[in-house]
Amino acid sequence: MWTCPPILIDVAESSTSDDIRQIDIAQTLLGREGGRNVPSPEKRNDDNCYWFASTYNSNDDKFREVEIIPIIKAACRGAGFRVNCKYKKMENGNGCIEVKCCRGTYHYEEKSTTVHKSKKKKTVKPVHGQEGNDTRCPFHFQIYWDNKRQRWFLPKVQRGGRVHCGHEHMDPADINLGAKNTQSHSDDCPNDDSSVQIGDNDFSNNDHIDDTDETDLVTSFTPRYVNICNYAESSGDVGIRVMTKHFDHCQRRFLEFIHNAEVSDDQVVDPESSGSSAYDRFKHPFEAICRMAQQSGIMGIQVVGEELLACQQELVHNIASMKKSASRR
Repeated sequence: MWTCPPILIDVAESSTSDDIRQIDIAQTLLGREGGRNVPSPEKRNDDNCYWFASTYNSNDDKFREVEIIPIIKAACRGAGFRVNCKYKKMENGNGCIEVKCCRGTYHYEEKSTTVHKSKKKKTVKPVHGQEGNDTRCPFHFQIYWDNKRQRWFLPKVQRGGRVHCGHEHMDPADINLGAKNTQSHSDDCPNDDSSVQIGDNDFSNNDHIDDTDETDLVTSFTPRYVNICNYAESSGDVGIRVMTKHFDHCQRRFLEFIHNAEVSDDQVVDPESSGSSAYDRFKHPFEAICRMAQQSGIMGIQVVGEELLACQQELVHNIASMKKSASRR
């Protein structure tokens, strides 16, 4: 048994300010005795809720899979464990993402083989009755959608459990997020060997994808792209360099996979040398990345989500460091 280390996630300063602050989700998990139910819609405010930035303002399947779930999984990976995310509808258009440790439910081989129509598959879940592998982990928490405010939020106090048992804490570097079952309607977890890397057999060339699909993908990623551009502009030249690094790296990963060859500089779409905003300067590289992600299938889309998330997190941390340095002067 071990207590969960900090699960760090970026949220808005308040419901009216999109300035970024970092919080520890684990500190909100006080169990059945110390925790509370989620505040009712009319009682939600800055005193009892942490709000996601206002750009996270949608709650359809694709938005959750591209924008919300990767943030949750990355934060939990940083804390040394993997999770399964399952969406639950609530009254009046509200809802929540139930986040459970991947060891939180039993693996049922009969159900698994029926669904996948294959022989026994490797699982990270406990197996009922199997010696040394029979303990379910109680770790869990929820992230909620407020339909009236069109915002995602996390209660400052909830009944989630922050204790893990039945498995060891892992080195974050050894954890693959897994693109399969990114958002689940069951309690399935990705297998140990599922990874999000260009070159895996799970990639496919989707020749049937048309321009409409491409436009939809650009639209899906635009909220995060806008966030990234805003953070980059707040960081000045440092922010532009961070964006350049990540957008270049993501393009090269796709190009190496698509062409199965080394990538030359002239194949990479560079940002404009000057422009009225970061949004305008990086628009063409952003669209190029979305096109290549579309060609690479669902795993490619997941790769883009992770790369944009990494870029955003680096920018946010740079801004936080700048503010700390300024406050010490």
